[in-house]
Amino acid sequence: INAETWGGISTAKMAPKHTRYLDFPCFALNWGEHGRVMISGGGGGAQYGIVNCLSVFQVNNLESSTTLTAVLKENTQDNIVTNITYSRERRLYACSLGGNCRLFFLNKEGEAKELVQFQTDFAAEPYQKAVRFSSSGDLLATAGEDGTLRLWQLSAEHVEGQDCSAPIAPPKLLHSCTGHTKAVNDIDFSPDGSLVCTSSFDLSCLIFAVASGLCIKKLTFAVANGPNLIFRGCRFSKDGQYLFTVQTPPRGSAYITQWAVGTDFAALKTVVAHLKPISAFTISEDSKYLGVGTNDGAVKIFCANSLACLNERKPHEMPVTNVSFGMEKRPVALLSGSADYTYHFLPIAKGVSLITLLVLLLLIALVVVMTLKLHFKMDVGF
Repeated sequence: INAETWGGISTAKMAPKHTRYLDFPCFALNWGEHGRVMISGGGGGAQYGIVNCLSVFQVNNLESSTTLTAVLKENTQDNIVTNITYSRERRLYACSLGGNCRLFFLNKEGEAKELVQFQTDFAAEPYQKAVRFSSSGDLLATAGEDGTLRLWQLSAEHVEGQDCSAPIAPPKLLHSCTGHTKAVNDIDFSPDGSLVCTSSFDLSCLIFAVASGLCIKKLTFAVANGPNLIFRGCRFSKDGQYLFTVQTPPRGSAYITQWAVGTDFAALKTVVAHLKPISAFTISEDSKYLGVGTNDGAVKIFCANSLACLNERKPHEMPVTNVSFGMEKRPVALLSGSADYTYHFLPIAKGVSLITLLVLLLLIALVVVMTLKLHFKMDVGF
C-alpha cells in the first residue's frame, strides 16, 4: 500500500488556498455526522488505471487548515457511485450505483456493510441520478434517467447494525410518481415528510404529495428573452416554510429562487447566483446557508434568508460535482469536490488573511503616530 495515496488522499501534491488532491476524480461526496466524509469517484475501472472506489475519511482541524484522513477505501469495480445521502435516524447511507440503489452502514471498525442493493431506474440505460431519505428515516426517494420518482418504505431491517449474513429484502415500493418528461437530477423531502420535490432537465420542478404519490404543483421559471433554464437542484428549509431551487442554462447566468411553501408556491426572491451554469446545490442542516458549485470550478455560500452571497472562491479547475455542509451543530464550512481530483473546504464567513491583518495594523499605527505628531506640534505652537 502506498502511504501517500492510501484511501484516496494524495499527500504528494498540494494546491493553493487549502485545496487538497485525491488520487481519483470526485463524482459524489457527503459530509455526515462526527466529521465523517464519504467520497466516491474513479475513471472507468482498473483497466484504465484509475480504480472506481468509495472512500471514507475523517475531517481534521475543522476550525483552521482542514484536511481529511483516510479511514476506508472500497473498490466498486466497473461502477462509479454518483450520489450519496445519509440518514441520521437510521444511521444508514444510500448511494447511486448505475440504475441501482445501495443501502449500507459503517461499523465501528470503519468497514462498509451492505444491507441490500435494488434496482430503482428502468430506462433503456438505467441511471439513478438522485436519492434522498426523509427526515424521519422511514422513507427513501429515488429518481433518475427514466424521469419517474419512486417512494420506498423502509422496514425495521433497514437500520445500522443489522445482521448482514442473511439476505435482506429491498424496501417496499409505495408509489411510482410520474410527471417529468426527462431525467430527474435532484430530490428532497419536506421536514414533515408530507411533500417531496423533484428537479428535472425538462425545465420543471414538481411537488408531490407523499400520501397519494400525485403531483400537486408544477414550478417553472423563465427570464424574458433568455435561454431555457433547467431546474438543477431543490431543497426545503428545515422549518418547512420555504423551498429553494436552482435554475441554470447550458451557458450563461444561473439563478437561486426562494418559494413560499403552500397552495400556490409563490416565488418570493430570485437572485443571479453566478454568471456561469451551476452544477451542484445543497442546504445546511440548520437551513441558514445555501451551498453552490459551478461549471467553472467556483464554490459559493449564500444566506438562505436574504440570498446574499457570504463567501466565494474558485478552488477547482473543472466543474464542481458535489457540495455538502457538515452535520455539525454549527456549520462552519462547505465541502466541495471536482473531477479534477480536488476537494476544498470553503469557510462560511470570509476570513482575513495574515498579510491583510498586518497591513491594517500598520495603517492604524501610522494614523496614531501622525495624530500624535500633529497634536504635539499644535501644543508647541500654542
